Amino acid sequence: MLLLRVILLSKVKSDILKSDVLAATSVSLTARGNGTGPDTDSGWEKAWRAAAWVQLGNEDMFYHELSYAIFENFGENLFSLYNPFDPSPIFQIDANLGYPGAVMNSLIQAPDVANISTPLAISPLPALPSQWPSGFIKGTRARGGITLDLSWASGKPTSAQIKVDNSIVLRQLRVVYGGKVVSEFKTAPGFMKSLDHFG
Repeated sequence: MLLLRVILLSKVKSDILKSDVLAATSVSLTARGNGTGPDTDSGWEKAWRAAAWVQLGNEDMFYHELSYAIFENFGENLFSLYNPFDPSPIFQIDANLGYPGAVMNSLIQAPDVANISTPLAISPLPALPSQWPSGFIKGTRARGGITLDLSWASGKPTSAQIKVDNSIVLRQLRVVYGGKVVSEFKTAPGFMKSLDHFG
């Protein structure tokens, strides 16, 4: 039955574009609200929304959800609690791990690909909020056994150092910034590359 569905769906011509799907996703995310309500006021929901806005490239909504989660759901120790003002609050591991995941996704994205013959793509600063105009991250891990150090100023990347582990499968790697490939190379065990030009 599943094979029949796949065959039938592959025969249907669709005029739906990726941009249409992303626009519909944005509308749906907006309609779901900002994580406030009698049964929806939890930190994990705000962290999830922040991560979703990052994937849509909306740094303003990402930052809004992130800061709103801190205001509404995080205690003084920066742990997310279902109600930080409750004398015996419920600890939310989903928000505590989702929050740094959303932050990291705003600074670097390296999505999974279907197979090892498809080039990996690393995108620095895909949804950097204006509130973080300059900064750096060190030791960021990415797919393909890659470690990345990244610095930025005035909202744009200024330098990146890419180091590849010794026990990896050789892969083609693209560094993509602003929708353009700024560097492309093949990884190798122990390979290192520095970038200081991003378009």
